[in-house]
Amino acid sequence: MPISQQCIFRGRFTEVTREANLITEGGGIGAYVADFDGDGWEDIYVTCANRGNLLYRNLGSPSADGLPRFHDVTGESGAACSPESKQSQGAALADYDNDGDIDIFVCNLVESNALLQNDGAGRFRDVTRLAGLADNDQSMGAVLFDFDLDGHLDLFVSNIGANRLYKNDGKGGFIECSKYLGNFRGAANLMEGSRRLGGYSTGTLATDVDADGDFDLIVSNYDVNLVTYRNDILRSGASLQIIPQGILSNRSAVGAKVLLYESDSLRASSKLVGMRLIESANGYGCSPEKIAHFTVSPMHSYQAKVIFPSGIVHDIYGLRSGERRVVVEVEGWAGSIMKARRALADLFLGYRSRERYLVLLLGALLFLALLFLGKIFLGVAVHDRPRLAAVYGVSFWACLMLWFAQSQAVFVLRPLLVSASVMILAMIALRVKRLARARPASLEMLQVRLHAFDHGSLIHQLMNRLAFYAENLQAETEISPAMRENLMQVLRNTAAILKQETGAILTYQYANNFAIDLAHELEKHWHLFRTRLAQLRRTLMNNEKLDGGVMVEVVRLQGHIRKTIATLKHRLSAEYYTDVVAVIKNLIEQRGHPGLHLEPTSPLPRARIAEADFSYVLDELFNNALRHSDGRPPQIVCNVKHAYDELQIDVCDNGAGIPENLWEEIFKPGFTTKKNEKGGFGLYHIRQRVEKVGGKLFVAASTPGEGTTMRLCLKTEI
Repeated sequence: MPISQQCIFRGRFTEVTREANLITEGGGIGAYVADFDGDGWEDIYVTCANRGNLLYRNLGSPSADGLPRFHDVTGESGAACSPESKQSQGAALADYDNDGDIDIFVCNLVESNALLQNDGAGRFRDVTRLAGLADNDQSMGAVLFDFDLDGHLDLFVSNIGANRLYKNDGKGGFIECSKYLGNFRGAANLMEGSRRLGGYSTGTLATDVDADGDFDLIVSNYDVNLVTYRNDILRSGASLQIIPQGILSNRSAVGAKVLLYESDSLRASSKLVGMRLIESANGYGCSPEKIAHFTVSPMHSYQAKVIFPSGIVHDIYGLRSGERRVVVEVEGWAGSIMKARRALADLFLGYRSRERYLVLLLGALLFLALLFLGKIFLGVAVHDRPRLAAVYGVSFWACLMLWFAQSQAVFVLRPLLVSASVMILAMIALRVKRLARARPASLEMLQVRLHAFDHGSLIHQLMNRLAFYAENLQAETEISPAMRENLMQVLRNTAAILKQETGAILTYQYANNFAIDLAHELEKHWHLFRTRLAQLRRTLMNNEKLDGGVMVEVVRLQGHIRKTIATLKHRLSAEYYTDVVAVIKNLIEQRGHPGLHLEPTSPLPRARIAEADFSYVLDELFNNALRHSDGRPPQIVCNVKHAYDELQIDVCDNGAGIPENLWEEIFKPGFTTKKNEKGGFGLYHIRQRVEKVGGKLFVAASTPGEGTTMRLCLKTEI
């Protein structure tokens, strides 16, 4: 891009300099935007080095391509763009004479600074000498502000050398009062400090640093650090602040004009207290605060007119000293909608939008991956997903929108890591909560619930009645009020009973991490079933015709629920219950010992113990009986009986027997009858395995020299 061009950009910084007619032959130092001619459109004033300054007039409504158009009115601007001024630096824009238009103070390095008075139509008159501001300073920047709160804008000029402060006398002139700089706390004398340090001040801001109602100064220096000076000058008035807030225009309302009038004299030029411009830039490389400051009398009230760049005008009444009033360009629902549109535009089209798209995509993929892993390892249920999505989303968006990241890597990775950590903690918390709610004997209770579902007369009665209605009621069938009420009652009761039963079954499954795939399947069918029931109930309540398809869907889902619970019951029995008779027969057959026998028995229920554990226990009992046969041919008989809710397995032998005082001692670790040998852990280990599943192992009877009966008691399948 040629350095000789003045450049402006729009949106995502597409250069439109040529289209806007802003091509020049010389480089600029600063650009200042204001409506100099009072037509409602923002013009541009450019200070230049090595050539005269420039003024561009905004031609008004954008063209068909949406671009602004400017016209070079340098030659028609009067003294604003004198060809003799070839080393201009910063400029201060303000209505120093309180006549309602924007005047300019231009800082120059070679020739005298210039105070340019606007006639209201964009033509300027050089009133520097008349105002008493002619000098030989090398000036960099300036700021117009009311330092003594007398209602007139004073002038501070930052120089290479001594800085200067001028007081506005209210009659169009300025009086140098740089001695007052000693009353700005922070240095004994701002001028003297500048001389002593080589004197090279540049940009200056006037702002109320300490919030005491007057203007303080922040001065940047080329030769020393930034310096802040607090204003301790006695003041004659009080401050009033008006803050425009753009909605349709730019957010900071740059370009807005605020005109303050005496009470009951709105728009009367003779009663104008002053006009302030909300600026994007002022002085030398400075961006002032976007607040309109006025000095007013505490004894009076005032009215203001706020003109936004969009052309929207707000009249404000009843203003008093000490007040800080925010004026919103568009209020109500319209303003809220515009704010939302702007926020979305900033989010998806603004700064780091490409990185934001990437992190949103990665965030969605990470959320799905965490859900999948949580479903496998932590038993995340379907109804947990909305809560987890809320937790993940809040933490994700909070990191993305509220926590500023300097680097792109941090911008992308931090929301992912924080939201993933929060979601993992949430899944663990849900898991712990389920475990805490589940009963200790949760697998046994799961079997109880499954048995109750299979054999509960009320559940099957309700589900059968629902199937009956579905098969016999067609969509066109007229339903009597009595039948409608009966069907409503069946729907309510079915939903209530199934909610209770499926909820209990799912709780025990998730608590023990048992058959999670079936738990998810059951939960899915139950949610669909409940949704269809609610749909049928709404149809009946609104006296609408029944949807035959929904009735068929209800019966189908009902069948799926029954089938899933039956599969769950079968898997529980296969994994946690054992056919002890079959295991005994298999073990006797494997050993092939002629002294091992099983007494004939009738069909028996399965016992609650894993098949491998039962085989280990029985094998150890057989080994123990064979070792203590006392020289006789061993005879070991297994007898299995069903007593109420448990199976009793007796292992009877004809061995040496056990003295009664040792019946409990033999189950202690390390106890053995072998002389000079280590051991004694076999019976201890098998009792531990039996007790782990709620069973018992003990000596039922023993006679020395005749034999022993070991009894194993195990809970049965319901």
